[in-house]
Amino acid sequence: MNIIYETPVESGNPAEPSAYSPASAGSYYYDENTNKILTQEEYLKKLGTTEEHILQKFNEEYGDKYSNRTYDFSHIIFWYDDNNELQFSSYNIDMMDSNTADFNLIINRESYKTGEVAPDKSPFGETVDHEEKYTDEVWAGSWWIEEYYDGAFVLFAWNKESGLTYPFRVEITKPDKDAGFTVRTFREAAIGDTKDRILQLYPEIDPQEQEMLNDTEDMFRLSGNGYLYLEFHFEKDVVTKIAAGAIID
Repeated sequence: MNIIYETPVESGNPAEPSAYSPASAGSYYYDENTNKILTQEEYLKKLGTTEEHILQKFNEEYGDKYSNRTYDFSHIIFWYDDNNELQFSSYNIDMMDSNTADFNLIINRESYKTGEVAPDKSPFGETVDHEEKYTDEVWAGSWWIEEYYDGAFVLFAWNKESGLTYPFRVEITKPDKDAGFTVRTFREAAIGDTKDRILQLYPEIDPQEQEMLNDTEDMFRLSGNGYLYLEFHFEKDVVTKIAAGAIID
């Protein structure tokens, strides 16, 4: 059984039928014979199919529209209907521009997710500086940690009670060979790339629109669903900083 769910968010008068809209969608898998939840890998194996097959079918149906995008497979929600035809969730297809796979950086070949709990060990090595700060202007008072590394900066939201930290902005300022860690976007952009290469990898960027939005020719910013963002900063048309983060209200 493939169970698909939506997480609603209040967007108006709760008494009105249209007061809630989906904020996210996802799925999980349940084996009625063994009474347990399956991993996606176990589910695909029981179906006798593969991740590559699902992606192939997705690209056959939507490849023209999303040919320039590479997605984390876990963000493509699918199921088989009563006629055994493969179907895809309209929610995530409609929201492809905000797919988190496009906005989280790939650090040492692992996705480094903003807004979620930070990994136990930093991929950037030893800190150069560490600052703890409190503000009463964000989320009715909150603690934040700024950590500086050789070639990277991370701003964390900090839950002092649990000790957990959540990265909300990550800045990379050194190329791999100098930094001691590797960083790519999901479309293989990296420090040192030219502006022309970034425009090839991200053809949805309109340089003139970016100049109006950012009041500069030296930064491109992509935003997803008003929440996640990815920035490329340039000096003489070469990327010198990549930043990814989550919008803080």
